[in-house]
Amino acid sequence: MRRLSFITLLCWANAAGALDFASYNPVTHDYALQGHVHYYFEEYNEQQPHEALELLRAGQFTRSPAARLSLGYTRKAVWVAIPVAADTTEGQRLILEITALIDSIEFHYLDELGIRLNSYTTGRDYPMSTRPLQHHSFIFPITPVRPKTTAKVDKATLAKVRLDERTQGKEEALRRGVILMRLKSQGSMLIPLRLTPESLFYEADRLELLIFGFYFGIMLVMVLYNLFLYGATRERSYAFYVFYILFFLLFQFSLWGFFHQLILPEHPRVAKYALPVFLHLATIFQLLFAAQFFQARQIIPWQYRISGYLSFITFLSLIAGSFLPYRIFITIGIFSGMGAAILILVQSLTLYIKKVKAARFFLVAYVTLIAGVIFLTLRNLGVLNYSFVSTYSAQIGSALEVVLLSLALADKINIWRNEKEAAQKQVIDREREMNRAFQLFVPQKFLELAGETDFTRLELGKSTTREITILFSDIRSFTTLSESMTPEQNFKFLNSYLSRMGPIIRQNGGFIDKFIGDAIMALFPEAHGSAEVAVAKDGVQAATEAHGSAKVAATGSTSMQNGGAVGAANAALALRAELLRYNEHRKGQGYAPIDIGIGIHTGTVRLGTIGENERWEGTVIGDTVNLASRIENLSSAFNAPIVVSEALLKVLKNPPAHRELDTIRVKGKKKAVTVYEILPDEE
Repeated sequence: MRRLSFITLLCWANAAGALDFASYNPVTHDYALQGHVHYYFEEYNEQQPHEALELLRAGQFTRSPAARLSLGYTRKAVWVAIPVAADTTEGQRLILEITALIDSIEFHYLDELGIRLNSYTTGRDYPMSTRPLQHHSFIFPITPVRPKTTAKVDKATLAKVRLDERTQGKEEALRRGVILMRLKSQGSMLIPLRLTPESLFYEADRLELLIFGFYFGIMLVMVLYNLFLYGATRERSYAFYVFYILFFLLFQFSLWGFFHQLILPEHPRVAKYALPVFLHLATIFQLLFAAQFFQARQIIPWQYRISGYLSFITFLSLIAGSFLPYRIFITIGIFSGMGAAILILVQSLTLYIKKVKAARFFLVAYVTLIAGVIFLTLRNLGVLNYSFVSTYSAQIGSALEVVLLSLALADKINIWRNEKEAAQKQVIDREREMNRAFQLFVPQKFLELAGETDFTRLELGKSTTREITILFSDIRSFTTLSESMTPEQNFKFLNSYLSRMGPIIRQNGGFIDKFIGDAIMALFPEAHGSAEVAVAKDGVQAATEAHGSAKVAATGSTSMQNGGAVGAANAALALRAELLRYNEHRKGQGYAPIDIGIGIHTGTVRLGTIGENERWEGTVIGDTVNLASRIENLSSAFNAPIVVSEALLKVLKNPPAHRELDTIRVKGKKKAVTVYEILPDEE
């Protein structure tokens, strides 16, 4: 029996001498595993470690040129073997790290004599407590121990095992062993391996945790930032974006094993299925966010439909996920997520070509994300070497994507604000135009007298009592004059005449209330003009300007710009002066001169709006209006250019030159009224 054991160990020693052992590289501070990783697909029944060792010795394992395995999806169990020449000069353990999502891992470390020194069974399908070290990745400590001579391994056997001391050194042969693992998973067999001394592992692990903390911190800040923006704007695209970042954050949290380690350490199945669930939800909200942000339904309808189909498929997969095999569930999630990223990249490129400003950040963001994923894939395939950028390219790309998309939303806010400001400016300009147009029909001064500065707030029937001087003017014999003109000529004549008379009324503090054919009805409210005029209501007289001038020079300029009775008198004189100049112009054009009659009265009126729901009009009503109109009619009967009432002259402290015409009872008045003629300068 002893002789049989000796023969077995001798065969193992000879085979071990033929194996190529990975050794410590002091430059990279880890074990150079490239070319030292072997793998074998288990074909039939489950094999034991010693059987796998025999296959390794027999050359049945395939040697991988890289320190990572990318074996795709397989239902078979995979045996992985790594011969290691452990350096134990400092007496510390070695740490093997597997940064992968493997369902089941049977780990064994055998020394040079084939004796198992370390053995663990764990994986994603096992609680966190089954792991030798509580870590988000799979961490296996290795303790290379010098074998001691025992009853099973006598001195003769040990001496025989040391046959290779001539090439490896006396002590080194006693530190060699084989890492042997049986792996099985429903997911992809992507197995990055790293073997380092324990102290160096924890040093690198602290740096890695710092990087992950920074990454997850950025993602969480973006969640809170965009949640705040959603609360401020109530824009749905922000809500979709918040959910997209949140579920993408949870997907990354689960992908790197933190969700299982920190959230559900003793519920492996729930933690395992959380990964594709988060991926599906991130994909759905990503598509919803892009469609809402781009207004894809209106701008790119056919791409919007594709986005809708992809969202629907992803949603169905999410609903059926708990009933689907994990392999199918995660595969749909991966392909739908990749499809969503590519589709949004195409959408942003399409809109960028269409000169849509909001698409530029999207374009850069998704180019960054896809580039990060490509870098990681090339690293896992062995095309790129391990480096900080290639290792964390997915995190770098996704973090930049999230930040850039937040900038895209902020940029869209700026675009919305500029568009809103432009729209508001258009509204303001439009309101100004409408106000100006409205004032062509209802003067601003009328609104002020009615107690309202905004015509949109006017109410039907709203009125107020005012002390006002009213001036009526019309063209004499206009009916006869108009018979000699065509309607078009009539319009041109009236507009030419009124364009000369209107400014004079405004210059003297009045405004035109309405045109009645060729007639003008102008209002001169009290308390208008300079501070030199003291206004007294309820019949108290108003004083004229301190200068006392009541006449208008032939140039038409006024010496009083104070409104009320004084303004009306000045306006009447100025109208007569302007008429002379207008007749000179008509004479030069070959037209006959015209004459006008003016009547003025002052008193109390009721000013406001009349009409019905579909048609309003601003007007003044009262006996003062009727009397002013009758007085203007008397100007023709007395052949007097300017006829005023006695009430007007009483409120003028320094009345202009005038003469009494008569005391008469006008139509509609019981009490007789004394009327006067104001004498113009030209006469």
